[in-house]
Amino acid sequence: MDSGRRQRERLTLSFLLDSSADAALRTRQSLDMEVSDLQGVYIISVAARLLRMHPQTLRKYERMRLISPSRTVGMLRLYSEEDIAKLRMIKHLVEDRGMNLAGVEMALALVNQILAIRKTAEALLSRNQDAKAVILNQLEEILRMVRYPGVDQGGE
Repeated sequence: MDSGRRQRERLTLSFLLDSSADAALRTRQSLDMEVSDLQGVYIISVAARLLRMHPQTLRKYERMRLISPSRTVGMLRLYSEEDIAKLRMIKHLVEDRGMNLAGVEMALALVNQILAIRKTAEALLSRNQDAKAVILNQLEEILRMVRYPGVDQGGE
């Protein structure tokens, strides 16, 4: 990477993370976000390094609508902690499980359905704790298979 690009990334990061009042106001205006929402946002090069992925791969996943990073007014991609976690899950499915991207799309759709079922089960079974525990454990096991973020991976 050329030094000019590296310097621009550092300036962008320092601009995004600077805590002074003036920088916070400029950041809020520039990013059209609340300052508190800036916790854990990464530009594409930083996200790619964190994930050990090529930035072009992140762009490809965005084109396929597997992820949707937010954008600044200047169209700079900002990856949230949630985006990073989802990308880690995608990376696991592709690299460790050998899925192609069509399979990843299907797995993500299933995960979304499972999350909806889990929410419904929690609401409907609030009075029957035993049935609720059984159903939620089964759903957690399915989520564990795709290494969904926030689900205990059971000793890995």
